[in-house]
Amino acid sequence: MKEKKLSKNITDRDFNKLVSSKNVERAVMVKDNKVYKYGYQK
Repeated sequence: MKEKKLSKNITDRDFNKLVSSKNVERAVMVKDNKVYKYGYQK
């Protein structure tokens, strides 16, 4: 799985839209120095 670095901060809604549009199963977001993990079922 390739890793892509986002060059800018994005909001939760943008992040969710990005993940859902790419049909990703798992994603990680770092916000305020905390790591948030998201799980999705295809």
